[in-house]
Formats: sequence, C-alpha cells, structure tokens
Amino acid sequence: MKKLNDKERFEILSLKEDDITKRKLAELFAATRQGEARFQTTDRFLLPVDAKLNNKTAHDTTVGKYIWNMFAIPKSYLNKFGYVTEEMNSGNLGDLESRMRDMILTNELKPEDYLEYLNKGEWLAGVMIPYIAASYHWGSVDNISEIETLKNNLTKEYADKIAEGDKNTLSMIDDMLVKESQRIMKQNPDKYRTIDWAKAGVYNIGNNYRKTNIATGLQRRPGNENEYLYIGSNYADGLEKKDFAKNSNMAIVGGLSRGLDSAEAGYSGKKIMGAMSTWSVDKEKHDCGTKHYLDVFIKKDMRLLITIDEFLIMVN
Repeated sequence: MKKLNDKERFEILSLKEDDITKRKLAELFAATRQGEARFQTTDRFLLPVDAKLNNKTAHDTTVGKYIWNMFAIPKSYLNKFGYVTEEMNSGNLGDLESRMRDMILTNELKPEDYLEYLNKGEWLAGVMIPYIAASYHWGSVDNISEIETLKNNLTKEYADKIAEGDKNTLSMIDDMLVKESQRIMKQNPDKYRTIDWAKAGVYNIGNNYRKTNIATGLQRRPGNENEYLYIGSNYADGLEKKDFAKNSNMAIVGGLSRGLDSAEAGYSGKKIMGAMSTWSVDKEKHDCGTKHYLDVFIKKDMRLLITIDEFLIMVN
C-alpha cells in the first residue's frame, strides 16, 4: 500500500466511466515483464469534494474504492447515501445491495439500474481477479506447529471423552484449536493470509482451515443423531488409517440429511398449499395503503384470465 503522489492522483481522478475497459485495467493493475503493477487497489489518495459521487467532504480513499464508486454504483444510490467508503466484504456488500432493493420498492432506484450495477460489478470483479486475487503460499496453507502440539495434548487429556463420543468435549476441543489458530494468525497477518480472507468473508477459519490444517473434528454418526465421533487427522497431513471409516461416514451423513430434510420441507410445502387452496386474497379489492409496491402496466391486448370454456378447449 502506498500514498499516491500528485501526478498519480491526477491520473486516477481523471478516469471516467467510459475509460474503464479491460485494457485500461490491465494497464493500471497488471504486473508484466516490464515490471510491477503501476497501482494497487489499496493505494490511498485524498479524494476531494465531488458532486457526481456525492462526496461532501475531502477524505482518504483507495484507488479500488474510487473506481468501484465511479464505475459501478448507480447515481441514484450515490445521491441518497453518498460515496461508498465501507470495505466491500461479503457483509457490507450484502447490506449495500439490500439498500438498493429497498430503493426499488420506493421508486428511488430503477430496476434496470440495479441490473446494470450487477452486470458492471460482476464484470469488474472478473476482470480484476488475475491482478488482485490472493496467492497461496506456504504461510497460508501449512499447518501451525503450536496447534499440532495443542491438538495432541488435548486428544491425550480427553481420550476417554473422545472414545465415548461426548459432544460437549468434542465441540470444546474444536473451539479451542480454532481460537488459538486465530490468535496466532492475528499476530502475524503477513504470514497467515487466511486471517484476511476470513475478514473478507470468503474463508472460514472454523470450517475450511480447521478441516484442512487442524482436524476434521466433530462428526455425527450416521443413523443416530445423538452419537458423535471425532476425526483427529486433517487433509493437509492426510487421513490416518484409523480415520478412514469415520471420514467415509461423512458422505453418508451429508446425503442422508439432505434427503430427509428435503422430504420434510416438501411435505410441509404440500400441507401449506393444501390449507391455502380455499383461501381468497383481497376478494373485495381492499387497498391496504402500503407505499411499498411496483407499478405494473398491462396493455389492453394482454389478458390475464381465460374462461372455463377456453380452458376446456385447451386441455382437450
């Protein structure tokens, strides 16, 4: 991360929406045989007051956020909420898009503008991935020796409980190993990039990293929801022989639970549809007074209903 000089700042601020092409993004952010990338999306500069972006006060921003706001965010959204300063992790992105959908309901944002935002956002992300995607290295995929030691100590200390399949003890072991891993990663984020991925919402330490680099952990025994087993080996080291059968059970549990849950949901849906089959909605055309609706224009030649006679002719 660097602070842009005046010349670099002027170049970024001179960019217009039509300038954002695949070729231009490569020129700005791609490392080539001629040298390193000219800019990083995290490079910072002072953004002046800008009426088009509804930036009412000068403040620090990044090159990536500026291009994101200028190129992808609808003008009506900027007019209402101002320049988007939040880090675009999964949570903040979801909040932003929820606000856009609310604006559609209140006629503050056109549906076609939202679709354009989705198209531009997907295109921008797709083009930029080769230049900004985090690279794997040994520090992000290798096991942590302190965690290996802690895991061995815990499995010896609670050997009886593990053999019994005690759910509380197995959950406690998983939680302790994950929390200690997070603590170590936070102390050295340059080495353990996984902690940044977790903050961005694209990686889960308690699930992805645990299974790959710590232990597959607590698993439910197939056919019995009240019995549990523990898989102490992980995917990075490879499964130990004693864990082969337990790991194979995971596929059975996953398929079984999906099948049973789908059956229950499908049956519930049929009961709801059956119960509602005699209901009528707004028989008297009563206006509830809500302001959250979309206008739908139906042309005179568009028919929504057919007669019984027409239906009988169609099915026969």
